[in-house]
Amino acid sequence: MIIGTLFKENFKKAKIDLNEFLVQCRTNGFFNLSDIKTALLEENGKISFLPYSDKRPANPSDLNIKPTEEGIATNLILDGEIMEKNLKELGYDQTWLMEELQKQGIVKIDNIFLATYNENKDLSVYITNNVEKNK
Repeated sequence: MIIGTLFKENFKKAKIDLNEFLVQCRTNGFFNLSDIKTALLEENGKISFLPYSDKRPANPSDLNIKPTEEGIATNLILDGEIMEKNLKELGYDQTWLMEELQKQGIVKIDNIFLATYNENKDLSVYITNNVEKNK
C-alpha cells in the first residue's frame, strides 16, 4: 500500500538524510509519517509540517470552547534569589511570599530553583534536584 511520496532528489538538494528527516518528524510530534500531508524545508534548516486535518491537534475552537486568556507568569525566585522588583510590581512583599511558600511546605528559599506567579494567582514552585522541601 503506497501512502505518500518522499522526494529523494529534494533530500539531496537540502543535504538532509532520511534519518534526520525522521528525527525532525518525531521532535515535532509525528511518529507516523502517514499523519503528514506536507513537509516543507525552511530557509533556517528546520522542517515545517502540515498534518492531515484529522491528524492535527485539537484546539478549543474545534470543541466550541472559549478558554480564559492566560498571561505570562512572573518570576519571583530564580535559583534561590528573590526577585524583589517583580514581587513589588505585583503588590506583594517578602512576608507574603514566605507565607505562601510555607503553605506549600517550603521553609528555605535556597532550595527553590524557580518560583513563578500568574494572573490566576497561582504560585508555582520548582525545587532544586535532590533537595527535600523542608530542609
